[in-house]
Amino acid sequence: MHLMSISSELNSNEKWSETDVLKLAAAVESNTLHPIGKAILEAARAAKCSNVKADDGTFMEEPGSGAVASCGKKMVSVGTLEWVRRHGVAENPFIETEEFKNQSVVYVGIDGVLAGLIYVEDQIREDAAKSFLRSKDSNP
Repeated sequence: MHLMSISSELNSNEKWSETDVLKLAAAVESNTLHPIGKAILEAARAAKCSNVKADDGTFMEEPGSGAVASCGKKMVSVGTLEWVRRHGVAENPFIETEEFKNQSVVYVGIDGVLAGLIYVEDQIREDAAKSFLRSKDSNP
């Protein structure tokens, strides 16, 4: 079994700080049960981001693409690049680097601007090997 975690790198553009990007992404993701959403929430808590909630009745998600919601006076989309583009982001000012190529990228659009990228990686639980050995031993 795998757990997700946010990479130590979170890129943001000049307009939005890493804290702002993480805080607003967490506000949207607080409405989903997706493992990446949970990882974003945990990263925001670990970074001691102030708690922001999505406005009631504005949350919408599409499995495999992302989620979008209004947070205060900001429209925030979190998901694939195609998803955030469908929700008003026109440009991608970020250059993805080789060091993150094995990680999933979550795009965060705020008010039609690609505000940041969150890199997410799988982490194998410490007890996964024991679980695997236990299940292997139990099968003839």
